[in-house]
Amino acid sequence: MPDQTTSSPNKRDNPAHWLEYLLFSEKIMIRWIRIACLLLVIIGWGIVGSLMFETDRGGLTYFNVARYALVPLAAILGALFLGARYLQDIYELPRFVSALRYLLGSMFDGPPYNIFLLSGRLLPSL
Repeated sequence: MPDQTTSSPNKRDNPAHWLEYLLFSEKIMIRWIRIACLLLVIIGWGIVGSLMFETDRGGLTYFNVARYALVPLAAILGALFLGARYLQDIYELPRFVSALRYLLGSMFDGPPYNIFLLSGRLLPSL
């Protein structure tokens, strides 16, 4: 099935179409690239922090990398939890878990499976 995230006139008008495709595509390979980028940021931050600040006290060890990787991991998890809380508030969902599963499904997992009406809006039932 062809990618329908952008129309063909938009491909001609937008020179940075590849960036739009990378960020907003629903293809499973693009979703795996997003996950890989997040993991690369977390591990890369840990390695860079360990190399910059721990050269005289052990350098690049697993403990030092894990210690410096906690900051971006906490930031990413915090952003996901705050985004789920925002979705729960906007769509008036009764459970936080439903909003979190919807957010994770829309970012990493794929299209939602069951659709139901909630407050006049279409949302996936997760």
